This record gives sequence, structure tokens and C-alpha cells, in this order.
Amino acid sequence: MFHLHVHIIPRKTGVAMKPPAAEKEKPDVLAEQAKKLAAAIAAE
Repeated sequence: MFHLHVHIIPRKTGVAMKPPAAEKEKPDVLAEQAKKLAAAIAAE
């Protein structure tokens, strides 16, 4: 389904904006989040 997607990035004077995904989460943390999301979707 089409939807509008907007990111609002807070900025502070003198702090450089990092490129997208400059800091990536650890794979084991992402895997745990994926399990939780899959369980939530399955419960619907």
C-alpha cells in the first residue's frame, strides 16, 4: 500500500549529520528484534 514516509532528524548547531546507517546495530540484536516482530505479526 502506498503511503507517505518522512524522517524528521533533530539537529544541533555544530554537529555534523551522519550518512544513513552510519552506525549499524549488532546482528544478534537485529535477530532478536526480528523474532519479536514476527511473533507480533503472527498473533494478529
